[in-house]
Amino acid sequence: MKIIKDYDHFSKLASGIQSIVTTLGLILCGIWALIRYDALSERDIATAQRKKYFADAKEAERIASVKKVIYMDLNVKELKSKVYHGRWVLVELSVKNTGNENLKIDLNKSKFYVTKVDTIDRSGIIKYNRRFDLKLDYIDKTLKWLLIRPGTEVDRYRTIQKLNDLGLYLVRFTFEDPDTSIGKSREFSAETFFPKLSDNQTQQAK
Repeated sequence: MKIIKDYDHFSKLASGIQSIVTTLGLILCGIWALIRYDALSERDIATAQRKKYFADAKEAERIASVKKVIYMDLNVKELKSKVYHGRWVLVELSVKNTGNENLKIDLNKSKFYVTKVDTIDRSGIIKYNRRFDLKLDYIDKTLKWLLIRPGTEVDRYRTIQKLNDLGLYLVRFTFEDPDTSIGKSREFSAETFFPKLSDNQTQQAK
C-alpha cells in the first residue's frame, strides 16, 4: 500500500512539474514571439520611414529643380510728334526668365496700366487719378499671352499711351503665376514712377 501511495505521490509530482515546464515553455515561446514581433515591427517601421524619407527628399529635389526665376523692368520715354497732338509716352516692358521652366503670362488676367499721382499726404499715402490700361497692340495682332522661355535673353515688349497732363505718373505691370511648391500663386510685378516733362524736355519722335 505504501508503494502505491508513493507512486501516486510521485505521479502527481511529475504531472505538476510537467505542467510547470509546459507553462514555462509556453511563456518563453510567447516572450520570444513578442521579441521577434517587436524586432520585425521596428525593422518594418524603420524601412517604411527610410522609404518615406527618400521619397520626400526626391519630391523636394524635384520641386526645387523646377523654378521660374523672373526679372522684369519697365522703362518709359516721352515722345513728341508734330503730326499727332498731345504728348505720348513709350513704355517698354522687359522680362527675363533665368530658371528652367517656361513662363506663360495670361495678359487678360494681368494688370498693365499707367496712372497719374494726384497727391501724397504727410504720412506718405499716395492718391492716384484714373488708370489708363496698356495693351500690347501691334499692326497685325494684339498679344493675349506672353511665353517667356528659360535663358539669358531678355524679351522686350513696347506700347504707347497718350498723356495730356503734366505731372508725376506711375506705370505698373503685375501678374500671378501658380507655384506648386507653396500651393498658391506668386505675384510678380514691375513698376516705375516717371515725370511728365515740359515741352522743351521732350524727345522728338522719329
